[in-house]
Amino acid sequence: MTAKAHKIAELFSTKRKVEDEAYPFHIRERIPLAESIDPHNDYGKFAIYAKETHRLNLGKQVIDLTDVEQLMELSQTNAVGYAIEYAKRFMNKDMSLRDIVHHVTKDIDVHGIDVLSDKISGHFAWFRAIELAFILNRLRGLHLQVIQKDVGEI
Repeated sequence: MTAKAHKIAELFSTKRKVEDEAYPFHIRERIPLAESIDPHNDYGKFAIYAKETHRLNLGKQVIDLTDVEQLMELSQTNAVGYAIEYAKRFMNKDMSLRDIVHHVTKDIDVHGIDVLSDKISGHFAWFRAIELAFILNRLRGLHLQVIQKDVGEI
C-alpha cells in the first residue's frame, strides 16, 4: 500500500518549498555554575532537609515542589536535595545541565543511592532524572551560562 501511495504522490507533486531552511534550529545548552548553589543556612550550617514531601530546604532557599507530583515520599525529596549538592562536583564550564543530571543518575545506578552523602543513612529513596532536572530548574539562585549550538554541532 505504501509503494502505491508514493507513486500517487509523485504524480501529483506540490510546489511547496521547505520553510525551515531560512530559520536554522539552535539549541541552547544551559551550563549551571556550582558556586551559585549554597547548601549553608544563615548560621553557616549545612542545611539540606525536607519536612514535607513537596517542600525542600536547601541552605537559605525553600524550594516549592508542588508541581513535582511524582515525589511520593519524604525520603525522595531528601535524596533529591542531596543529589543537588552531589551534582556540584560535575558542574564546570563545559558540562550542560542535561549531562550533569545524567552523571548523577549514572553514579546512583553504579554505586547505589548512598553515594549522595558521606554518611550511610538509609533515609534516601530513588527518584527519576527528570525530577532532579526539574528541581534544579526551580532553584531561584541558580546561575547559568548559556551557550548556543547549531544542530549540526551536536
